[in-house]
Amino acid sequence: MIAILLVGLVACANAAPGWRDRRHSPFDSSFDDHFEQAFKTFDQRMEKKLSFISDASTQGIVGNEYKITIPLESFEAEDIVVNAGKNMLNIVAYKPGNYYSRTIQLSEFVGEQGTWSFENGALKISLPINTVTARP
Repeated sequence: MIAILLVGLVACANAAPGWRDRRHSPFDSSFDDHFEQAFKTFDQRMEKKLSFISDASTQGIVGNEYKITIPLESFEAEDIVVNAGKNMLNIVAYKPGNYYSRTIQLSEFVGEQGTWSFENGALKISLPINTVTARP
């Protein structure tokens, strides 16, 4: 009688749906689906938030100035803060729903005192090139 009961229990356990599928993952497929959906939603939100940033920024020496142009179409001039320090330029633009931050490493020959303007959705920064004298 016990043998029949044990055989019945083993048969029921083997017939249970999906127990073999879970041996590779401790999570059921609904967790995986939820996890994938969460990342997909995150990617879509980040893509939307970063879509205003263009890779069309330019920088280089023009005459005796180092010029940088960064397109920031979704901002206004009052949303932007530019700080220059020794060998470093920090740009932050913020308004509700949009955020941009960039730090640019500058050469030791680029001065800290410059100007910036915001025209037609583009931030334009001009920094002086310091003259270099030869050391004896």
